[in-house]
Parts: sequence; C-alpha cells; structure tokens
Amino acid sequence: MTALGLTSSLDRYRRVLTAGGIPALTAHRHWNQPQELAVVDQALKTWPQPGYLTHAAALADLNLLAYVLMQATRPREAWPVFEAISAVATSWPWELDGDPLQQIQREHRRAFRARMRSGR
Repeated sequence: MTALGLTSSLDRYRRVLTAGGIPALTAHRHWNQPQELAVVDQALKTWPQPGYLTHAAALADLNLLAYVLMQATRPREAWPVFEAISAVATSWPWELDGDPLQQIQREHRRAFRARMRSGR
C-alpha cells in the first residue's frame, strides 16, 4: 500500500469538502474518479500480502486505509482492515471528523453491519 498515494487522495478530497459550496455536496464522487479508484484499489491489493505489514507505520497506514475506504463508501472492503487493526485508532486521519475514538468506533460498526449484510 502506498500511504503517500492514499494521503494525497485524501488531501484532495478534504480540500473539496473544506471549500464548501456545490463541489462539497458532490465530494463523494471523488472516490469514483479513475485516479482515486486506482490508488485505493492498489492499497487493497497490496496490504494483505505476507510480510507487508512489518514496517513501523503499519498501524497508521491501516488506519488511513480504513478511513479512506469508509469515506469512499466501501465498508465491506474496510472490514478486514478493521479486523487487522483490532479497532486501534491512530489520531490521524480519524480526527478529521471529530474525536478519533468515536469516529473509529462508529465506522467499525458501519463496516461490521455491511459485512453482516453481505453474508461474509
């Protein structure tokens, strides 16, 4: 997973939200753009590979991936990431939307419900 790519994508998304107006109302479309889809899909493909999560920032990287997947309304794909981090929150990026612990707990529940609905 390229945390730098996810961070850049998230940064672009947050700038649109912060700017407000009509672009902010349609910001959810950001995650459907080919460049953004490619970044997120590459991260999803990379992180579960054996030995990938041995670096020091693995927990922070996985929190970033879980956050981005939830922002991109991909909760079923976020569920295994939440399982990998055992709901241990890093402040960033969860603090972007309020209290990090409350945010990760809320999104963890959302991902769990999505997983249960999909029957997996």
